Amino acid sequence: MERLKKYVAGKNVIISFILTYAVYAIMLLHTIPTLLIYSKGITLPDMMPLGYNAEHIYNLLTELGVEGRAYYLAYQLPIDFIYPLLFALSGYLSLVYFQHKLHLKNTIWSILVFLPVIAGAADYLENIGIISFLNSFPEIPDGTVNLNSAISIVKSMATTLYFVLLLIMVGKSIINFFKKA
Repeated sequence: MERLKKYVAGKNVIISFILTYAVYAIMLLHTIPTLLIYSKGITLPDMMPLGYNAEHIYNLLTELGVEGRAYYLAYQLPIDFIYPLLFALSGYLSLVYFQHKLHLKNTIWSILVFLPVIAGAADYLENIGIISFLNSFPEIPDGTVNLNSAISIVKSMATTLYFVLLLIMVGKSIINFFKKA
């Protein structure tokens, strides 16, 4: 991550955001709605910030059917293996950018910049769990679901904290801008 700091510039932060949210848009506008059609509206585990249980996963995979499960593996998950890397990268760059811009040098800020990296890592683990569910269906061990659900909660918490932190930093930057003007 230290090597990435040399790329922390406004232009690079903006480019990384555009790439990240272009990929996210593909998921939100195409692959996730398609999966929701297959699942007849049963919520996908990636979209459940408070976790889920084995019954939910079993019901989802049953409703998806063979075609829906194949679609999940062939379309949604490959894109969802690109997104966490882009999210971690753009999030880290943006927080480091504002950390430097706001002169936040204490240890806590040096740790908080890793929130998007934690979220990205958790997203990868979550995706691996989902692949496991899809490949082992109809057998779905409760322990595996509970672990993956906990990982989903960690991902959601890290993501939420990242966005709250980013909004605070952007707000502080705007306030500083107007104070100087």
